Amino acid sequence: MTETICGGVPVICWPFNADQQTNCHYACTRWEIGMEINPNVKRDKVSSLVREMMKGKQMRIKAQE
Repeated sequence: MTETICGGVPVICWPFNADQQTNCHYACTRWEIGMEINPNVKRDKVSSLVREMMKGKQMRIKAQE
């Protein structure tokens, strides 16, 4: 997560265990630089999230702050 933040890149989170839930919470709600994927996600949903993130400029701007 540190490399992503330092690089100014938005993230798609798919938390499983350990500190991933905490990182996902901060990235998605506090810092607004990420989007969380549902654990039962299908391929088309991943594709749409990636496209949405690539088109959106707001998260990229927040990530680069």
